[in-house]
Amino acid sequence: RDVTEQRQAQQREFQLQLEQERRQLLTTFIQNAAHEFRTPMTTISTSAHLMARSDDADNRREKADRIHHQVKRVIRLVEMLTLMAKLEGDTDLKQSAFSLRNLVETAAEEIIGRYGEQPILNVADLSGLPKVTGNQDLLTDAFVQILDNAYRFTPSDGEITLKAAVDEDRNTVSLEVHDNGTGIPEEALLHVFETFWREDRAHTTPGFGLGLTIARNIIERHDGTITLVSEEGKGTCVCVSLPIAQ
Repeated sequence: RDVTEQRQAQQREFQLQLEQERRQLLTTFIQNAAHEFRTPMTTISTSAHLMARSDDADNRREKADRIHHQVKRVIRLVEMLTLMAKLEGDTDLKQSAFSLRNLVETAAEEIIGRYGEQPILNVADLSGLPKVTGNQDLLTDAFVQILDNAYRFTPSDGEITLKAAVDEDRNTVSLEVHDNGTGIPEEALLHVFETFWREDRAHTTPGFGLGLTIARNIIERHDGTITLVSEEGKGTCVCVSLPIAQ
């Protein structure tokens, strides 16, 4: 009986520590999300106030464009948070075998529609690649996040290259996204997949710090791997490896 009571006490202590950790993670998440919402909402409020007080047509148009841009930013943040909640809640993924070529073409179209033709996106010939099994919509979202990250840190006169390779020994196919952008400092590489993490604490760098987190979550749920290699000032390479469909 003494042993049983001791085990029960240890179990209660473990559950208490687990609950405290859960609350701390939730508190940190809410604080970070609130910070991301506060910045665009403040800009919208200020621009609307100045717009209402101005009679200059050009000035009002400028403020309206700024409001529109920030509204799109808030919508994008809501979409990413919703996707994160979906990934945490869904236990079963609707899966099918599909071509990686279709996935890449869809992701590239969305990114080019978002950023235009600069920087240049070079896509290698992906015909003949084996199919993979998974949820095509989610995996497309993952590659959109990876490409979006590359675009945001690559100058307009830079280049982004996407190529593929097959590892028959491991029965996997990999896609690599290379850019010649700003790169990531060595000391920051350990944090790039953390939720809401950005290199500067003031969060002045573009994005929300969610893209790579979402991409890793999706890829790992498909029994794949994602790795990142970068050198400051020379660019970044993100490699995704997925099992070939049986």
